[in-house]
Amino acid sequence: MPPSRRGTKERRCPWCSQSFAKEDHLARHIRTHTKEKPFTCSVCGKTFSRQ
Repeated sequence: MPPSRRGTKERRCPWCSQSFAKEDHLARHIRTHTKEKPFTCSVCGKTFSRQ
């Protein structure tokens, strides 16, 4: 990663203010607060927060 981009975190969690460089990482983190589990196993039906 170039030095100019190192440490750049532009997206903040509205619940705890933790910051993330990537939008998908923020979305994944937000599920820890909302307890959302949008991914379902096609074999057993169990739900997960991460794919």
